[in-house]
Amino acid sequence: MVNGSQARAGMDGGDGDENELRLDLEHHGLSQVHARAAKKGVALLMLEKYVDWDDVIIKALRRHDENRVALANLREEYAAITDGLGAVDYSKDRVDSSGDGDCGMVDRLLQKEAVGAKIKALERDERQYARAWDALTDEDRRVLAEFFQRGRRRTEDAVDAVCDYYLCDRSTAFRKRRKALNRFKMFLVG
Repeated sequence: MVNGSQARAGMDGGDGDENELRLDLEHHGLSQVHARAAKKGVALLMLEKYVDWDDVIIKALRRHDENRVALANLREEYAAITDGLGAVDYSKDRVDSSGDGDCGMVDRLLQKEAVGAKIKALERDERQYARAWDALTDEDRRVLAEFFQRGRRRTEDAVDAVCDYYLCDRSTAFRKRRKALNRFKMFLVG
């Protein structure tokens, strides 16, 4: 097995796409070493066995609402940046003579591109999530919502809610949880 420093030693370098790949892979629970390995063409399948996909799926379920809020905020930020990028208004009496020249405009363009990339990634994640969520049965959606989307509930509270709704015992509630989680995982990541 290759440790992190050995993997990093052989995978330095890259371009701007590496940051986007790193953010995307880290979003799904993978480290920078995995991102560099994927960038350099190392078989990600070898590293995939070290990913706890259940944890990745549970985080996706818990963070879904937060990601929707972040997407809305990023769209507003993108609109504000875009509104500020316009032609120069020559009707003003004064001209800003700061030594920056066009650096402010370039910075805003770079910021706009970065925010746009984040928006695209979140929109892609939202589409994948929505397709997987829609493919679930009503029972699966209800069970997953009870366990993972009703705030930071204790597991016992979620089990009690599932038991009360489906008139089942605790072990059946956990089997329903496992079944729903596996189905969602299959639809989301294959």
